[in-house]
Amino acid sequence: MLKFPLYILAALSFAALCAAPAPRVTSVEPRVWRCDFDSAALKRPMRFMVVLPEGVSPGSKERVPVIYFLHGRGRNERTLLQDDACRARLFASPCAIVLPYAREGWYINSPVQAEERYADYIDEVTALSARLFPLGNTAGARAIGGWSMGGYGAMYTAVRRPGDFAAVATMIGLLDFPVPKETGGYAVPPRFGDDPAEWAKRNPIRRLQALRGGTGVRVAYATRAPETGMNRRFIAAATEAGIKVEVESIDGGHTFPVVQALLPGTLTFLEQSLRPPAAPAH
Repeated sequence: MLKFPLYILAALSFAALCAAPAPRVTSVEPRVWRCDFDSAALKRPMRFMVVLPEGVSPGSKERVPVIYFLHGRGRNERTLLQDDACRARLFASPCAIVLPYAREGWYINSPVQAEERYADYIDEVTALSARLFPLGNTAGARAIGGWSMGGYGAMYTAVRRPGDFAAVATMIGLLDFPVPKETGGYAVPPRFGDDPAEWAKRNPIRRLQALRGGTGVRVAYATRAPETGMNRRFIAAATEAGIKVEVESIDGGHTFPVVQALLPGTLTFLEQSLRPPAAPAH
């Protein structure tokens, strides 16, 4: 077998990286942009959408606060844009809104499926979007939210990256998860594996201390949904830990109409938690 010096292997690796296609940013419609890129984390083409505030474009010099908003299971990055009421609320935001597409990856790096690294993918999206668009890239100008699977993903990302977001907000999220089905109401997807120790590492309620540093927290849930108990346990545990939680609850189940109803208050909370990015030094 041929052996090459390390410096040659390093040069070949660098050349391979340079040969990777550059991210492709396209205008989908006024104020809405799509970015397609080759994900190093997932080793496959991936994408995300960006909704920019009125008067802001990718070439704008002034950065704007940004909200990363994660979709639920079975949905995608266009779901909120395809619903008239949700779309109108996104377009009314003074913040940029980034909508990643995460398939059914649960926004985690799977402990049993080595190629499924959706936590790393979210990190790629936050870094790449701030490079390609005039988005806030400091904690004070960055927030995260989501619904259902995306509510879990938003809270998990916030506790996984303590201090990186000014605020986190969830809607009908699975916030004490994964747990046995008889406890949580949901079967644990195979990508989490079957080791309770690995579950604990990925359960946001087990990592609440990461939110004790000024991170704003909002939990919105429906009173007749399977995850209602999870949300109430999370709120109680956070309160006991000295973490202030803004709470909204409405009558309903785990449905998209509930998402529609909870979105305005959720985005308002995140918007009000952000501050404009500091102007660059001259």
